Amino acid sequence: MLQQKNPKKFVAFRLVNACLSNMDKDRIYLTHLKNNFAIQSKLIIQGSSEVHHHPSGKYVHDLRIAICRVRAIFWVIAQSARHQRFAKIDKTLKTLGLALGRIREIDVAILDAIHFHIEPSRLMPKNEHAIKKLNKLLSRCNRQNLKRMVRKAESRMSALNKLDIRVAIDALVSILKTQKIETEMSQAKVHKLRIHIKKARYALEAMGAKKLSSPKLLQSLKGIQDILGRSHDLEVLQSFFGKNKIVKAEQIELSKKALRSSRRVLDLALLELRRF
Repeated sequence: MLQQKNPKKFVAFRLVNACLSNMDKDRIYLTHLKNNFAIQSKLIIQGSSEVHHHPSGKYVHDLRIAICRVRAIFWVIAQSARHQRFAKIDKTLKTLGLALGRIREIDVAILDAIHFHIEPSRLMPKNEHAIKKLNKLLSRCNRQNLKRMVRKAESRMSALNKLDIRVAIDALVSILKTQKIETEMSQAKVHKLRIHIKKARYALEAMGAKKLSSPKLLQSLKGIQDILGRSHDLEVLQSFFGKNKIVKAEQIELSKKALRSSRRVLDLALLELRRF
């Protein structure tokens, strides 16, 4: 006669296995996080020099994206109260990212103005001012300081452990669960939604979701982020030139299109995060 398994022991065994499985996964996510930081930090050091000499177009875009990705990694780390040692470099990168974002906004607004048959010449002085400000931030001395800060941050990455990843995943779940999606949302709320979607996308990328399980989810998050970003571009255009019925109509339609898909995609992101 076969001996029956003790139900309590069996449940305990399953729980231990689940914990061990999570520990293994968290180790993999932590490895991806560190590897992604190494890749993006190199792009920041290289890109800061390129943008100093060519402060427009692809160079600005690539450096902005690298900064966004590194700051998403810092956000992941910051969810653990034990780690506050990246605050200085995060603040420096935020300032640089805002300056790059200003140039990108003006560049896009000039192209949009031409598209909507609006005279863009009033933006030229703003563009020159934004480039001067960026060049100060990217002086040789500041680039050297940034390089040193990046190197220090790389060495501090070794102090991270698997617990930091688990805390970050729980924090991201909490943010996405509480994100409300309404049929009609103010531009401030839509902007906040775009920030949360971007944070979720870059955090998932940093932890290796693209390689491990979720390329389609990341594509969906990027798609909504792009649509909301385009809507924001048209809002910026109107901040420069005043309200325009044609521009406003296109902006509203873009926001509605993104909002129709956002809840479904955020629910998929939550489902994926719960599998982490």
